[in-house]
Amino acid sequence: MGPDGISPRILKETSHEVAPILTFIFNQSLSSGVVPQDRRFANIFALHKKGPKDLAENYRPISLTSICSKVQEHIVYSSISNFLEDNQIFTPRQHGFRSGHSCETQLVLAVNDWAKSLDNGFRTDIAIFDFSKAFDSVPDRRLLLKLDHLGIRGRTKAWISSFLSDRSQRVVLNGAQSSWIPVLSGVTQGTVLGPLLFLLYINDITDNISSEIRLFADDCILYRQIKTPGDCTSLQQDITRLYNWSLTWQMVFNTKKCHILSISRKRDRPTITYTLGTEKLSVVESYQYLGVTVSSDLRWHHHINNISNKATRNLNFIRRNIYGCLPEAKALAYTSLVRPHREYASAVWNPYTARDSNKLDKVQRRAARFVRRDYRRTTSASQLISELGWQSLAERRKTSRLTLLYKAINGLVAIPLDELEHTSRYTRHCVPDAFIILQSRVDAYKFSFFPRTVSDWNSLPSSARSTPSVNSFKTALHRLSGVTNSHH
Repeated sequence: MGPDGISPRILKETSHEVAPILTFIFNQSLSSGVVPQDRRFANIFALHKKGPKDLAENYRPISLTSICSKVQEHIVYSSISNFLEDNQIFTPRQHGFRSGHSCETQLVLAVNDWAKSLDNGFRTDIAIFDFSKAFDSVPDRRLLLKLDHLGIRGRTKAWISSFLSDRSQRVVLNGAQSSWIPVLSGVTQGTVLGPLLFLLYINDITDNISSEIRLFADDCILYRQIKTPGDCTSLQQDITRLYNWSLTWQMVFNTKKCHILSISRKRDRPTITYTLGTEKLSVVESYQYLGVTVSSDLRWHHHINNISNKATRNLNFIRRNIYGCLPEAKALAYTSLVRPHREYASAVWNPYTARDSNKLDKVQRRAARFVRRDYRRTTSASQLISELGWQSLAERRKTSRLTLLYKAINGLVAIPLDELEHTSRYTRHCVPDAFIILQSRVDAYKFSFFPRTVSDWNSLPSSARSTPSVNSFKTALHRLSGVTNSHH
């Protein structure tokens, strides 16, 4: 609930009676361009991110606002989003909070660029940027100026202006409440419109940038293939342009969290010096970008170690707390709380060595023994997994990759297929929905998403590739792999 104390359950159960009243209020608000004052209050919930819990900067302030206000925000959000997409106003480099875009689509495209650079024998320097309190730093007047420039005017702009102005918030913790304080700047985290307004504010950050730039909300990376010393100079110039943009639009970079990651096959790395303003950017050997640990050699050992350790900790937590529960409850806990950590964005880092695959499989074997309560050495863990109806992790990762490619082919996700060519362009005897196999010289590219998945895609029967929906495509894959149990 928000500060108005109206529970979403009450709204749901009385929706038939309440809907006409809310419709009238919403229409009055939109036609007048004024948001009622009680809709501009927020209770702040402090969500711990990481680090010591006694430091305030390690918490993210989440605003709990009126549910009725959120319903109206959804209406405004939908209208503005349709306008933006129809007029192609969003930069294609932004993959945050947009339909068909996700962390996975962003990672696939970025890693593909880096792997191709390695395959061509070149180094890629990546500048990683971190905004300091990004959502809370957006100046209201400058945001409204940008909205007007993008064509969001009239009553809609007036309503957003009212939505942003004269807001108040208080911290609520364990039943205690602080006093109300005014919100002086920023787009409120926890509101429906907040992310959209933030995307619009930083939409022009890509202007005049010659290097490749990719955005996911406030996560920003800038990279360039380094062929000559002049490429380093060009990357530095783009870093300076981003720094100047941040000064102009009052979005400060946290220089302590801004780094340089150089991806190269060479062991002897050249001395790299890039600066952000007057601060020298530190060079790192690995960095966790959108939840995936990217190493300087573009191998995934470090990332797989991290997710295996996390999955093991979660499995041990489950074993301590529900040891005596029914097998069905244990299996549900494993598939809900453990397995997703090992499969997030797996299309990007899918292992190709037996060592890495075994690290991931080891956790599933332990989970199967825990669910069936069978720790005998004479019992095969693979047999237990089969009896539980669990698909192998390798098959699940393959299904995930193929499904992502299916979505890309059918325009369901924002992954361009510019580098893929149909075999039918070169011979009449090839299947029209198959692709030319991508050639590679290094493992980093050979086992990346496009080369690896295209090979698997071509091996599918045409009937599977031409299925009419994502669900029917997955069903076809499960049938081909021999999985018939509903718990796969």
